[in-house]
Amino acid sequence: MKASGQPRAWLLCALLALGVACNGDDGDDPDAGVAVDMATSGDAGLPEGGTTKPEGGTTKPDGGKPKPDKSVTPPKGKWVKIASGTTKNLHGVWGSSATDVWFVGAAATILRWDGLALKQVSHGVSSASSLYGVWGSSANDVWAVGEGGLVLRYDGAKWTKVTTVTAETVNAVWGSSATDIFAVGDKGVAMIYNGKAWYYTTSKSAKNLLSVWGGGWDDVWTVGEAGTLMHYKNKNWAVLKKGISASLNAVWGANAKDVWVVGGAGETMHYNGTTWTRISAGKDSHLAAVWGSKAGPVWAVGTSGTSASYSGAIRHNAGGSWAKVSSPTKEALTAVWGASASQIWITGYAGTVLTYKP
Repeated sequence: MKASGQPRAWLLCALLALGVACNGDDGDDPDAGVAVDMATSGDAGLPEGGTTKPEGGTTKPDGGKPKPDKSVTPPKGKWVKIASGTTKNLHGVWGSSATDVWFVGAAATILRWDGLALKQVSHGVSSASSLYGVWGSSANDVWAVGEGGLVLRYDGAKWTKVTTVTAETVNAVWGSSATDIFAVGDKGVAMIYNGKAWYYTTSKSAKNLLSVWGGGWDDVWTVGEAGTLMHYKNKNWAVLKKGISASLNAVWGANAKDVWVVGGAGETMHYNGTTWTRISAGKDSHLAAVWGSKAGPVWAVGTSGTSASYSGAIRHNAGGSWAKVSSPTKEALTAVWGASASQIWITGYAGTVLTYKP
């Protein structure tokens, strides 16, 4: 999708002045600065070409306008920088515990937090390839994905390169178990690992898919450019139309009935198991990632501002609305993950690593 070391597509779009189109490789407008009325299409919430609502639910009939970002009290804790030992852009973070956290990024960078310090991990893969996503089923089974179909696997001792079925960039990976793992990427690539090998699934989209998360092996969501939102159910992908033109950059859920999506131009959505509701995070917010603890608040990160003046953006949602939280960096923020409500990590450009101090 992009050469090593270049900004990812969502950030290129985010840094354009609001209201100016950002054209992707496919000629669409994935991150326009103006939210599109959700109610403009009579088949909102329907799969493409369908007349029956998919099991992904419907869109709340609120006149098509996202709810405003009401004023809420920010958390009392603060975010602080951690020395990463690298200036490479970091794109992904995941851990098996608070003392075992993996970070991946440009030039095949892999870092590991052992509870005391971040250390760079050697793996022997060409530094020309960037890694964009990381996830594991356990401390001894971790996957990293990236440019040119690159997929790496950690077995508790070493990282090795794994053969897959695509040469397209793979942007994200998530699984319900060690034998049921989803990966999504450019040009609609969607793959599943069954414990033995990777195989294609038909995603019904040619858009770049940027994130994947599921409430179970047969209840999986993926999002991508130009407002792409798809749901995997009964071994089949359904495309949901939400009337959104901005790029949807990340999806995460506490469970199958508590799912969040974030994207460009302040677009965020929440799913309660039946209904999708749009909640604005502010049109100057271009959010790249979202995560929350099952018993706590939700965090989203990205950038805010315009191409002339932008900074790393952190948003906090503890009661249905988003609050701005002070960021200790001007760098774009790309990923967020936590072991608990008080043990959370954020990654960003130029080797940025932040951790939360409650």
